Amino acid sequence: MQVREEVLAHYLNALVGDMILSEVSTFDENANDENGLKTVILKCESEDLEWLSYKPDFPDSVFHFTIYDGPKSDFASQVLAVMKRFPWDLRILGAAERVEPYDKNKAALERSGPVRLTPEAQSLLRGIGDMLRIEKPLDLLETDERLRFIHAICEFIHADPGVETAGFHPINLDTHQISRYAGQDGQPVAEAIDSLSWSESVIPDEREMAMFLTPPELAFDVASAALALLPAAAEVDFGDPAIGPGIFFAALRRAAANRVIRSAVGVEINPDRARATAQRWRRSDLRVIMGDFLTRRPEGDGWNLLLANPPYVRHQEIDRPMGWLRDALHDRTGVRIGGRSDLYTYFILSAHDWLAESAIAAWLVPSEITTTAFAGAIRHYLASSVTVRRLHTYDRTSPLFDNARVSSTVVIYENRPAGPENLVEISRGGTLERPAERLWASISQLRNLDKWSWAALQDDDLEPTLTVGDVFEVKRGIATGANSLFVLDSQSVRALHARKEWLRPILPKSRHIFTDTIHADDSGLPIDIEPLWLIDTRETIEQIATVSPVFAEYLVRVHDEVGGRNLVAQRKPFYAQERRAVPDFVFIYMAKEHLGGERRFIRNESMAVVLNNYLALTLRPEFLPLIDSGEISWRQLHRALQSISPGSLARHGRLYISGLLKLEPAEVRSLPLDLPGLPSNTLV
Repeated sequence: MQVREEVLAHYLNALVGDMILSEVSTFDENANDENGLKTVILKCESEDLEWLSYKPDFPDSVFHFTIYDGPKSDFASQVLAVMKRFPWDLRILGAAERVEPYDKNKAALERSGPVRLTPEAQSLLRGIGDMLRIEKPLDLLETDERLRFIHAICEFIHADPGVETAGFHPINLDTHQISRYAGQDGQPVAEAIDSLSWSESVIPDEREMAMFLTPPELAFDVASAALALLPAAAEVDFGDPAIGPGIFFAALRRAAANRVIRSAVGVEINPDRARATAQRWRRSDLRVIMGDFLTRRPEGDGWNLLLANPPYVRHQEIDRPMGWLRDALHDRTGVRIGGRSDLYTYFILSAHDWLAESAIAAWLVPSEITTTAFAGAIRHYLASSVTVRRLHTYDRTSPLFDNARVSSTVVIYENRPAGPENLVEISRGGTLERPAERLWASISQLRNLDKWSWAALQDDDLEPTLTVGDVFEVKRGIATGANSLFVLDSQSVRALHARKEWLRPILPKSRHIFTDTIHADDSGLPIDIEPLWLIDTRETIEQIATVSPVFAEYLVRVHDEVGGRNLVAQRKPFYAQERRAVPDFVFIYMAKEHLGGERRFIRNESMAVVLNNYLALTLRPEFLPLIDSGEISWRQLHRALQSISPGSLARHGRLYISGLLKLEPAEVRSLPLDLPGLPSNTLV
């Protein structure tokens, strides 16, 4: 078993008191492939290890012993058939033992030579060989002899007095209905799935594209912190609206110690995963509801502990009508969310009615919840409808998702309205138990802040009298829909016989710019940088063909390749780019967090435009007379932009796991601008 470095210590300290050999199976999609199988496994279960199960690329993987792993083989199919003759579900009894992680890949295994068996295993194989009257070494056995050997070993295991039948109760799975968004009115239409089998494909859902498994040590950190906020004598009624494989339930069971878990409910939209999770936790009292949490109504008296990592799906990727749900959530919570809200927003608000009074809820969500405009509705909900207890952001040194790009924030709150003086513990780095930094903020402070980023919470400065948006128009650069085809280098321009009147000069990516100013020649073309050209003309292909048949033919090929893309198809002609003024300054909207304005604002003295890897700043018309009169200069403006500190950028931007800080146009407009030479009547 390969083990992540961060979780290795947990494995080394884990004690395994029992193991269940549950069933023989295969990872192959078609177990009846006439060409044979590539894998045969013996599934095993151990609740002592389940909370450590973490394979981001294989979210539904289970603990198992590998019987066969290699090229497709009819022999593997025969092995599966032989082993399936036995009932399994066997409990291996014995004293609790420590796990010994195995950290070798297949290549290392091949180099290490033959497997060394324990004396007990050698004795067993010799005894079975004598019984079957087989005297050859194992690696020289014929196929039928191998199959006889496997059958005899299975018989031995099932007859061993140290092994007993587990005798589990049936899987605790509610085979309710999956709710799908359908119909022109956007109302949910139920689609029964009771007849689904294990082998049927998963119902397509955008949430499957955004499943980020929670690392076990992070799940345990969240579960422990949330559980500590429940009254010590309280029995736990646990709920998870997006349970997946059940990692939070596993972490809760480990963190609960002597607490009583009175009930446990998990909702899962994926039928196969719901069944697998119910199977995985069949020895527990976890009840798995197969269905869509967003369309279900609350049941029972409510959960008093919610632990969840909801699916992270951007609003652009939600291809279902959500207006009806936004209206329903507004009616139920009083919170109006916009159409640009990501999916986790709907989960948090939908869970409100599932919570008992004074319940504790802990959500592991993208850290953008503290900064983005669309998450403002959730911040309003957190500051007005519930009492936030903890707000912690994991940084790059903390346990993180292997396949996520944005940093993660844990929001823990109590289901009761907060008073304005209630204090919130806000931390970052390290873990919830041992954060690298922490501070305290009152609910009234949070209510008055547009953003809850660490930098914003530390900012005690007065509101600026002047912002970048007061002086500049800030827009995204040009989006072509296919940069590799619409952007040409000088060699391609010559080869295609493309005239300059059909092209606009553009700036290259920031990594190719080594100064803070783009100088120009007498014709306005950039100098000292790689020349690039953007195809942009209103002339028709027929008109172009009369001058340059080669270039016209190229444009036809471009249309054949990308003409169907939405952005391209909307343009008439398709190669005529959106009209944009030449920017006076450009801003590198995605850069390392430690870089301030001196490295991110570039003066553009040329006629070059920019693509959407930059933001374009153009001086507002009312300021041009001040430039002409000499009351302010371009150099003063540049210095003012360059003086914007990394901290100020961080207060307005969004930080990613990689250490990149991103600012959108609205966020750049809100940056404070120190421009003392500006006449006082300019903004009147």
